[in-house]
Amino acid sequence: MSRAPAPDPGPDESLAKPFRLILLTIGTTLAVVGVLYLLSGKPRTGSVGVSLAATTVVAWGLLERGRFAIASGVFFYALALGLLAFLWTGYGVRDYGILGYAALLFAGCVFLSARAYWGLAALVLAGVGAFGVAELAGVVRNSFSSHVTALSLTSLLLVLAASAAGGRVLMHAMRSSAARARELSGALGDSEAALQRVFRSSQSALSVSRLADGLYLDVNDAFLGMFGMRREQVIGRTSTEIGIWGDPRDRERFVQVLRERRVVRDLDLRLHRSSGEAMECQLSGEVLEVGGEPCVLSSVADVTARRSAERRARFLSTRDPLTGLPNRVLALDRLQQAVERARRIGACVALVHVGIDRFKAVNESLGHDAGDAVLREAVARIGHAIGEGDTLARVAGDEFLVIAQSVRDAADADRLAHAVMATFDTPFTVEGRTARVACTAGVALCPDDSTEAQALLRQAESAMHFGKAAAPGTCRRFEPAMAERIRDQLFVETSLRQGLAAGELRLLYQPKFDLKTGRVAGLEALCRWTHPELGEVHPARFVAIAEQSDLIRELGRWVLAECCAQVARWRREGRAVVPVAVNLSARQLAPDLPGIIADCVRAAAIEPSDLEIEVTEGMLIANPEATRRVLEDVARAGTRIVLDDFGVGYSSLGYVKHLPLQGLKIDRTFVRDIAEGGNDGAIVTAIVTLAHGLGLRVVAEGVETAAQREAIARLGCDEGQGYHFSHPVEGAEVAARFLSP
Repeated sequence: MSRAPAPDPGPDESLAKPFRLILLTIGTTLAVVGVLYLLSGKPRTGSVGVSLAATTVVAWGLLERGRFAIASGVFFYALALGLLAFLWTGYGVRDYGILGYAALLFAGCVFLSARAYWGLAALVLAGVGAFGVAELAGVVRNSFSSHVTALSLTSLLLVLAASAAGGRVLMHAMRSSAARARELSGALGDSEAALQRVFRSSQSALSVSRLADGLYLDVNDAFLGMFGMRREQVIGRTSTEIGIWGDPRDRERFVQVLRERRVVRDLDLRLHRSSGEAMECQLSGEVLEVGGEPCVLSSVADVTARRSAERRARFLSTRDPLTGLPNRVLALDRLQQAVERARRIGACVALVHVGIDRFKAVNESLGHDAGDAVLREAVARIGHAIGEGDTLARVAGDEFLVIAQSVRDAADADRLAHAVMATFDTPFTVEGRTARVACTAGVALCPDDSTEAQALLRQAESAMHFGKAAAPGTCRRFEPAMAERIRDQLFVETSLRQGLAAGELRLLYQPKFDLKTGRVAGLEALCRWTHPELGEVHPARFVAIAEQSDLIRELGRWVLAECCAQVARWRREGRAVVPVAVNLSARQLAPDLPGIIADCVRAAAIEPSDLEIEVTEGMLIANPEATRRVLEDVARAGTRIVLDDFGVGYSSLGYVKHLPLQGLKIDRTFVRDIAEGGNDGAIVTAIVTLAHGLGLRVVAEGVETAAQREAIARLGCDEGQGYHFSHPVEGAEVAARFLSP
């Protein structure tokens, strides 16, 4: 359904005031002229003037009532009729008449609506046309016939038609111009309002101030929030008066750059809140004109937190976050400076590399928080033992470096190293619990060992690691042969890690025999490694290297999984399975051990009792309470636990009675000479008696002769193991020889 076109808009109400002046002027003039014509004996002309004057009064009244459009229409219709009557009354079509009609139409286009304007134009044209027809027909007096001709009437009509069309064009142009002006004015107002809203609501601290004196003209809420001020405290005052500048010279520098460049970006400086708190800020500004006066639009960014984070990042890049000590990077830089100084003055520099022994056991037994506390206490102790000008750094988790410039020779360096080690003699107390921790030290000297910082660092580290491997808790001076041994250890460790992934390792099984029945009572799983280049690597070599790193945990997990898988294969073959023992290292006695065993047993679908765990006395005494909890969890799941190498360690049954053990293995050192009599027999007898009293089975290992077998049986041992019975053999041979269906 079509809609009717919207009516043309009426005249602009802003024209009402000038229209009043026009009405007043024209009305007064017409009244005066009309009266004068009446007095001069020309009643018709005078009546026209008086009538028009009266019409202006009517239009005035309508205008005062707010009827602008009706008032303007009445006035111009009356004016057109009056002008036509003026011509009719005897003055004919003259030049001033033509101009009067044209002026009337042009004026009407301003004050009338589109429809009223076309009505006026039609009235004028129709009136003039009617007048012309009447003249040509001889209706009017003959005195006018000489003045009014067809040509003059035609010209008049053409002029009026052109005036009407031109007035319409003028009307559209004026209305369009006015509408455009209103539109631009409205858009400008909207734009200014939008900019004001953006200024007020911006999260950046914005301000407008005079360039000359810094007096604030406006600030936004973010500015007030940043500096902790109210608007009335800022507006009308200068930045110096409100006291935000940390250094007045900063403002002078800011203004100077603005005068030169008209813009400043990210100027770093310090500003102050109203509380006096200093902020690190970036200030940007741009000069603009406000009311013809140069002002500055400024933006302030508080970068205090960012700068602090950057400084923290730089600190952490060279410092240890736990202790605050220099890290390896900064320590190497300090060592380089010390070496260069020693070269210049012919002095000595000692480098002491300190490693805490078995620190991972502390973390695993007491927790990482306790371990951190031990490290911080160790830093404090070492700090008191070194010279005032020496540097202490933390270069690894449990390793420290002392750069000593106060030593004169190798003897001084040794004394310093032993003084550092002596700080560990006193037990560490953490959360009411005592931990005994020792350390191993490696020493390298400049210029004796090297005059290069990197080389000295490697040498001291090699000496420390060599000491840990050979004799923990000692101090070692660097020797050239150490580096080769360290490289060999690293090669073995790397190769072992690769060998685990490549399947180079295998398990052999050595049986344990019941001395009364002669039947197999159990098996012990033994790990073997055949390296592609090194050939057969002795277990003592690669297990010891694995013990020094976390690789032992990975190796132990593999042994457990492979052992369980082998038991599962024997069961599928219908073999008579006996318990298989696996040796554990100290690092495996961690809280996650019960879960690891359970996972391996579950994956192989065997019984927990098919597995047996062998631990040594040294492993038990290090952290007896934590070890007891782990072993109780293992035993509760159904896995047997046997104490290995008994008699060569602490040889105390006082703590053994509190552990969930099922057996003891007498060390081979007591079996080797047992057939020859002497004290070994008495020791074995005592161990057997005590073990049986605790309900434990006793296994004698290292039995290599028949005489030894007879001796251990006579002394009451329950089981025997050694080359006399069988060498370690492959799983298939074990099944064929010892595990009958």
